[in-house]
Amino acid sequence: MGRRFSIIGLIILMAVAAYAGVFTYKGLAYSPKDWPASDGMIRFCYQGKWGFADAGTMKAVIPPKYAGASEFSGGKALALTKPPAEKSPPEFVWLDKSGKETPFGPSVLSKIEGKTPVYYSAGDTLYVIAQSGLILRDAPSPDGKNLTTVPLGGKVSVLELPVVKNAYSVGKVPGYWVRVTYGDKTGWIFDGYLSRFSPVHDKGGYMLNLFKQAAFAWTGNSEPVELKIKKFNPNEIACESAVMKCCFGNSFSLVETDIQPEAGKREDLFFYGIRYFELFQHLKVAGIIPKEKVFPGEGVPWKFFYYEIDYTISGSGVIRLCLDYLP
Repeated sequence: MGRRFSIIGLIILMAVAAYAGVFTYKGLAYSPKDWPASDGMIRFCYQGKWGFADAGTMKAVIPPKYAGASEFSGGKALALTKPPAEKSPPEFVWLDKSGKETPFGPSVLSKIEGKTPVYYSAGDTLYVIAQSGLILRDAPSPDGKNLTTVPLGGKVSVLELPVVKNAYSVGKVPGYWVRVTYGDKTGWIFDGYLSRFSPVHDKGGYMLNLFKQAAFAWTGNSEPVELKIKKFNPNEIACESAVMKCCFGNSFSLVETDIQPEAGKREDLFFYGIRYFELFQHLKVAGIIPKEKVFPGEGVPWKFFYYEIDYTISGSGVIRLCLDYLP
């Protein structure tokens, strides 16, 4: 008789738990207060890995095996399969509700086969990011006649993609001569100091934050995907989590990891679809890099001020900007 009531009691408790929206995984109970459902799926963390449970059945349907995960939206979620490292960018997959993975990489390919990548296209508008402006010439050569000077922030329109034979460097800044129009003039200009993105300058305030806001806007995507990533204490059920913010565009993407360790703050920014020296110059125009600093060369790391900033480029052309805010 007692055993019968025990079984009935267990059934009642299970029913109450299901009604309350609580689910269990390997003997651990997860509260709906801490693990809310989104699009019918519950994102949860177990021993530092992320998975999903079905909010209807209260059962784990995607085992916790990912280093990070977004909430489900529109029937899919973004999962982090490989965390970023010093020499490699993060790796992702899209998940459907059955757990089927679709590999995803936000890398952007160069439009030409030259050593220096080109991410713009014919017809694009490019902005001058040289602080003293750029000279428009009548030939693809520094000896070409000076037609006019395009000032910082000035816009030119690309007539055709550059060709490898027109590769050129100014100091350690590589690039190409590209044919453009500026107002009523047509000529050639050095693209090492051109960008698809308008420079952030002369706005005052905290320029690093303004620059990051602008960079996220460059993606053309107003709805970033946010992933929870682990900062795990193995003695607790819950994950103390950091946030990875991803904005994926057609020709430029940006991923930000925001971690706050005990000794200061750490951010990693991964840029897809921008050249190394172009990013350096944007930071310089924004006043984040001192004006007297000279571009150190392709892939050369460096540090300044109270930030420790390290640039590295992976084989896929992704640029990593590491910010350590020292205490």
